[in-house]
Amino acid sequence: MNKKLLNGIIIVLVVALTISASIPMGVLAIAAWIYLVLKVRKKKTSIFHDQMEPILAEMRLKRLKTFLIVAGFSFPVFIVAAIVHNVIYGLSEIEVTVTLIIPLVALWVFILATANGLVIFLKGRQKTI
Repeated sequence: MNKKLLNGIIIVLVVALTISASIPMGVLAIAAWIYLVLKVRKKKTSIFHDQMEPILAEMRLKRLKTFLIVAGFSFPVFIVAAIVHNVIYGLSEIEVTVTLIIPLVALWVFILATANGLVIFLKGRQKTI
């Protein structure tokens, strides 16, 4: 089977699974985010492959830190927005769509930023040609 076609099928299946299972993906993303933050804080650019150029390693580390910061901000937004949604619904028993959409978007931003951080981390661990 063509490698690009296989990658496309895998991506579509992962997206479909992710849409149907937000909470388990969120839990996995939290674990991955904590792991990446601990790795970045301890080892800096040494988390990447030894033969990688230092400039490229610095660029990847900077991009990885950016994704980890975005994920770090979006998770508390998710928690606060979910609590606000539940409080508003509990007090008025009116479903406000905006307060429902904000935590879902924040959770997806967290998942996607963490996934992008994992991709950068794993690509940096590969031996470059």
